Amino acid sequence: MFIRKLEIKNFRGVTHLSLNLDETTVIFGSNNTGKSTVLNAIHAVLSRTLSRRSGVFTEYDYHLGVGREPTDADPIEIKLTFSETSADEWPEAKVQQLGPVVGIGTDGLQTITVRLTGKYDDALDIFVSNFEFLDPAGNPYPSNPNAGRRLQQIIPAFYLAALRDAAKEFRPGAPFWGPFVKALKIDPEIRAEIEEEIAALNQRVLDAHTGFESVKQRLAKSATLVPLGGGSAPVSIEALPSRVFDILAKTQVMLSGVSGAALPLGQHGEGTQSLAVICLFDAFLDARLVGEYGEGAIPILTLERFLHELNR
Repeated sequence: MFIRKLEIKNFRGVTHLSLNLDETTVIFGSNNTGKSTVLNAIHAVLSRTLSRRSGVFTEYDYHLGVGREPTDADPIEIKLTFSETSADEWPEAKVQQLGPVVGIGTDGLQTITVRLTGKYDDALDIFVSNFEFLDPAGNPYPSNPNAGRRLQQIIPAFYLAALRDAAKEFRPGAPFWGPFVKALKIDPEIRAEIEEEIAALNQRVLDAHTGFESVKQRLAKSATLVPLGGGSAPVSIEALPSRVFDILAKTQVMLSGVSGAALPLGQHGEGTQSLAVICLFDAFLDARLVGEYGEGAIPILTLERFLHELNR
């Protein structure tokens, strides 16, 4: 399933935009002309926060004229239309999952239209959002939250911004790096063996570096002030993380410099770091996304900064 049409109203700097899309679409133009707005609009509709009535849009997502406040702004409206390009293109299993929100267009092809709106609610005194499916004539279907969740599962969108911060993207909890450093599938026996070897190596390091002994003795005195466990040895020093999951969480990428020395990614130039994030995104799509979601997943990538670097 591919997005065939995008329509935006009153979102950031865009008052109205109707855009037909192909399986691969490249958007280019001058700075501050709305390229990122287009990508963020798609991501907003296909994000994982649609169960919340409020909080999808921020105040600055509303189109603001001179002297206007977000509370006075016109409502945001973003519509995505998915449609077949040939009869029976969509697998029957996916059509069955989405059920009553799949319509038939005037051309006889199956289509799905979703609309995300946002506005200020005077009665509730908050900004509210609404997600709904539309029939081919543009009329809302009855509310179907399950269909919305299934759509996000069938057609997830992952967004990589132009400002690719390696320090942010390679954190343990980052969406693209995090799945690679989770130790969820390590055999328990292998895990125990690794942790035993780590404990032995940790002790060798501490035996070779005796400066921590006085620190341990001082810290042990805190047992007289606060309750500590551990019996006769309430304080221990870990030169190395003792748990496999902790080791993986602290994994870092090393790249060889021109001298041959391996340096942490953060010690390389910004261009190299930016390219590393792109490669990470590609690895995530290849190793995780396709395996979990199949070929229908939608990667959303803005290459603006990369293109600027190439032009320097």
